[in-house]
Formats: sequence, structure tokens, C-alpha cells
Amino acid sequence: MNDFSATNTTHEFEQLLNKLLHEKLTATEDERLIQLLETSPELRRVYVDHVWSDTFLKWTFCESSDQAPADFGDLVEANCGTKPLESGLPILISPKSRRRSVFLGAVGLLCAGLSVFLLSLLLLGPGENAREPVETVGKIPRLPKFVAVLIDSEDAVWKEPDSHMEYGMSYREGDQIELKSGLIRLAFHCGAGVVLQGPALLELCSDAQALLHHGKLAAVVPDGAASFTVLTPDMQIVDLGTKFGAEVNASGQASVHVYEGEVSVQPRLGPSLDEALLLRADTRPKFSQIHNEHPGISVVSVDSNDIASVPSLEQLRLVRSGQYPPHARTVPLAIPVTSPQANPSALPKLSQNKVWLSESFYPSNSLQASTDRAHPWIVDGKFSRIVLLEEPLCWQSLTGDSFVMELDGRDPAFPSLCNRLEARLPQSLQQDFYFSFLGRYHGLDPDDFFSLWFDNILGAGISHANMPNVGIRFGDFFARMRLDQYAATAVIDGDATFFLVGQLQKLGKPKFSRISLWINPELNTWGPPHLEVEIPMRSGPMSLSTLGFRMGKDTEPDDKLWLDRLLIGYQLEEVLHSTGDTKGNSDPGLDLDPIHPRQEGLE
Repeated sequence: MNDFSATNTTHEFEQLLNKLLHEKLTATEDERLIQLLETSPELRRVYVDHVWSDTFLKWTFCESSDQAPADFGDLVEANCGTKPLESGLPILISPKSRRRSVFLGAVGLLCAGLSVFLLSLLLLGPGENAREPVETVGKIPRLPKFVAVLIDSEDAVWKEPDSHMEYGMSYREGDQIELKSGLIRLAFHCGAGVVLQGPALLELCSDAQALLHHGKLAAVVPDGAASFTVLTPDMQIVDLGTKFGAEVNASGQASVHVYEGEVSVQPRLGPSLDEALLLRADTRPKFSQIHNEHPGISVVSVDSNDIASVPSLEQLRLVRSGQYPPHARTVPLAIPVTSPQANPSALPKLSQNKVWLSESFYPSNSLQASTDRAHPWIVDGKFSRIVLLEEPLCWQSLTGDSFVMELDGRDPAFPSLCNRLEARLPQSLQQDFYFSFLGRYHGLDPDDFFSLWFDNILGAGISHANMPNVGIRFGDFFARMRLDQYAATAVIDGDATFFLVGQLQKLGKPKFSRISLWINPELNTWGPPHLEVEIPMRSGPMSLSTLGFRMGKDTEPDDKLWLDRLLIGYQLEEVLHSTGDTKGNSDPGLDLDPIHPRQEGLE
């Protein structure tokens, strides 16, 4: 979550908490408050502090009673007009008068202490106490345990379209997770990690057991974690220290695939077998109820070729420590660009063709930021920065500036999606256009991934896989309009310096349907594109209003991607001019603005 989003969330939480304390919270607002509490340990701590203080004060000044009912729940109802904890959360009590009561002051202390205890169990996330059942006290019901945490997601489409899911939110036992498509990663409190791929329905039975009604999952149980069990409608799969996959079709028939270690399989219905079926990765890795077939089960992410893209061990350890997700690290910055509103005379090298957007990542010495020239980006401050290269990036006659944007690879403890740099465009792109940028990838391996994407939404948890993308994937340059419409060609240089030129077209129709990519083209003898992908015209986006760069799941933390000279224009010539001279110095005609913090302008 970036600083701007965090500020909005904090402000929303404060408003909802104030309404709660003044008993003006609606049912919808109550649900939203619970969602916020489930996604942030810090908000939960603030909530508990306020509830403790408010409950203590209100009980202290609650109306006195001549006769105390024998039952604690009746005591609360008789004196303050409501029962405690009917919905699993404390209902704050409004006093009927301001007369002090010594007896009820003592009861107030008891209630306040009980509230803190129950709130700690309910809200403080995946700690040790959250795993223990809460026994019934009087009329206080047993609270469901927190059993799992959402680590991240990729292109997840939930059954409920308005589902508000954020990394780090907790799930309780009995919760059901239904995905229409995409995948999510979960960490169970027993130590196991699960990746679920839609369409799927998963029921969380406990912190060490889940029921897969239908769909596909893969699980990993690292050393030192408790046993983990996956139930299907009529099978029980128990891990014995392993990594395995399970798939259940629409009729309830299941398949199992052991990637590492071993699992035991027992029927859930009918008599138990004298000996469980033992599956081992090295001898008998697969079993299926479907016509004796033994298909392999693959649960892969957008940018990984792992057969089972399960949560990393670093993520699982971080969840168990109670510190997931890692602290917010994104910061909004205004990086200078030339926007469509810029004066064409400021671009002497492009005087004949007005470029639509130009970004050189050059920090000017100007002390004044011009609102029509400063283009706001969301920059991952922990893993991205502007640096000065000894030699500028260049391709043939094109030369960038010595200043470039540097992006690091992915830290395995952080969510798998790594949007390092993203922004909302000054205007939506609604007609055919060209784009280009200079880049260099240091440390390129066959499993590395990066892309420039175009979309209409922003957010740390959005993969943009089903929108136009170009970049490097699995050792190839690639272009795609969506995940299943893809073209690629091999990268020649392992330490790749490249100049990419692309075009997005509507082909005379309302929606963008074709992407073309030139890879290190000969500038003097322009030829056909190296890659071209076309989708049905009804499937593409009508306009594009955001763009960004992301790094892949399997990139190493010390990988470096350097970017410079990002251009967008409506004519090819507009994106083939350099923003700097042959010495790598900034073009003085651009009059770029300085980088400075910005708190608005982006979601």
C-alpha cells in the first residue's frame, strides 16, 4: 500500500471508529470497519486501545442497580440495555445517566479486561493466542479462530465482485474462499503454504486442514511445520513433510500429485483402509480417481515456470512472526516529464512532430515544480531509485541520459507481484499509438521476468497480466495482449541492453486488438515488427490510462533493470528521437522539473 492509500485508509478508519464509539455505525459501515481491522495489525492495536478506554469509562458511569442479576450477561442487559458480544465484537454500552456506581465500576473493570482479552484473540492477527479456542463465558459465544492469512494474488477474480481483499488479511475457520479465475496464496497458521487456482472453492476447516470442494491447489509444508491435511468430497490427503498438488473436478473426483516428499491418501466415506495409500515423489507420485488417469497437476503463476508456485519459505516465516505484509514501502514521487500540454517549442529535436509523453528520469536543478510538467509516479522506494550511470544507455544513434531509473529484483519475503514503477497517464490513450524505451537487465537468467504494461487501474496487488505487456520472460523478449495471447523470441545477450519500440492498434474498431514489437531495430532500414499479437476486436480495452513496470516472482534481489528515455507518440518518428545528446547530457530545451514528494494525484 502506498503512502497516499495508507493515509486514506487511516482517515476512513478514524471516521468509522468515531461513529462506532458514538453508536452511529450502520451495518455496512460495521462490515467495512471489520475489513480494515483484518488487514492491519496497527489499526487493530488502535481499535483495542480505544475500545478499552471507552468501555471502561462508560461502564464506570453506567446507571446503578438495586439488584444485580445472577448471570453476567443479564447484568449487562439489565443495567445498560444491551447484551455483550452478541456478534463476536464488543457492543459499546451507552450510560443512561452520569451517576457513579462503585459496584458497576468494578464490573466495568471486569468488562474492560474481558473486552481486551477477547479483542486480542479476535483482532491481533495470527499469533499464538489466536490458535486457541475461546471457551464460552456466560452468554459469550466461542469465537472462530483465525486460521490463515492472504499472502498475495495474481489476476484473482472473486465470486463476489465487490470483495475487498488486501494482503495480510486473516481468514477464520469456516470461511469459504471462492475464485472465478486467477490464483491466491495463503499461509496457514500451522506453517503450511497453499496456492489456490480458480475456478475453485476452498473451505478453511482449521489452521491445519482445508476442504477443496472443487478446483486446483498446491501446498508446501516446510520442516518444523505441523502436518497439513487437504480434504476432498471423499478423500483425505495428509502431508508427511512434502510439496503436493490436489485437483477436484465438478463431480467431486480428485487427483493428487506429489512433487516432493510423500503423502498418505485415505477415503473419507465408508470404512477406512487398513493401510493408507502412500504416494512418494520418487516412486509413485500420482493418483487419480478419474478413470485411473494420473495427470500431472500444475499450479503456476503469471511469470514463473515452477510446476507449483507455492508461497516462499521467507513469506511463511514472516507470516508466523506476525509481521506480514512487510511495512509499506511505496512513495509517490513527481518525476519530470514532458506532458501533452507542454509547449512544443521546448522540444527542438521534435519540432516537426509533437511527442505525446517523454520521460528521461532526469532530476533538474529547477527549484519550482510546474503542475503541467510534473508527472506523478508511484515509485517503490525500497526497491527503486534514480541513479547515475558511468555510461548512458544507448542503441545505435540513440543515447539516453546518464540518469536512469533503477529497479531491483524481487525479495522472496515480499508479495510475488512487484510493481516497481506505475502512474496514471496525463490523458487516456484512445487511438493507435507508438511507445519506446531504452533498457538494460543486469543478471538476466532464464526464469527472470519484467514488463512494461498498459492498463486502466493501479495497485500493488494487480498483475496486469491480461492487458498489453512487453518485456522479457523466460529468457525471451515477449509481447502479449492478454495472458493467453502471447508471442516471444529469444534474447541473445545474457546481460541484455535493448531498445524496444511497440505499437498498439485498434484496427479501425472501438477496442485495442493488436500489439506489435520491434526489438533493437535498425533505425535506418525500418522493417516489419519482430513480434505481433492480435486478439478478437471485442476483447481488448477501449482506452488505456495507466502504465508501469513490474518485476517477476523468480527474479533475484540483486538483479538490476535500468530504464531510460520512455516515449509515447502517435507517429513512429516521435518515439525514435533521443531526449539527450550524444554525450549523455540532458537536453537543456526540456527544462525538466525536480523530483519531489507528492501526496495526491494517484490512487
